[in-house]
Amino acid sequence: MSIERLPEALATKPDRQLIRVASYILAAVVLGTDKLLGGSWSSFAVAAALITAMFILLPAELPRGNARLRILAVLQSIRGLSSGYRMMAALLIVCIITFLATNFSSVVGRQFNLSLLSILLCSFFFGLRISIVTWLASFLLIYLFVIPPTSHLGIASLADFANLIVYIYLSLVALTIPTLIRATSCLV
Repeated sequence: MSIERLPEALATKPDRQLIRVASYILAAVVLGTDKLLGGSWSSFAVAAALITAMFILLPAELPRGNARLRILAVLQSIRGLSSGYRMMAALLIVCIITFLATNFSSVVGRQFNLSLLSILLCSFFFGLRISIVTWLASFLLIYLFVIPPTSHLGIASLADFANLIVYIYLSLVALTIPTLIRATSCLV
């Protein structure tokens, strides 16, 4: 493709089905990497169910049923709340889930699962801007309370540093998945 055709290519709408398949592939990549860190197999089923639920709640075409139209209206009203309310709710979700992750599991992959869940949910319900802030909060909480030495801003080993880099990668991908789904939905 030549540089002259770039504005024309950028003006065309992306293929919705291709982007939705890409979001499933990204979810599989996140879960596969997470499994290597000690995550559970049940997280695959939960994540697939969450992604599928997002597809159902945010369809590519406008639904005909009243129930689904009401669900879309509720999702839009959540996104219509002020940024302050959405930010407080998102940070509350991240703090609660991180507390659960650090107190009920000692395996790094399982702790990452729960933290990634908070990022995924915040991105889905509150939008990209709010989820970027929650991603940063989640990263800081993981850094302080999961990566050894806990409650300290140091890194004990190269493996801990690698875990931190992997978490950054996984959380950014988890942040992207609901954004892709919303971008291909009928709400755009």
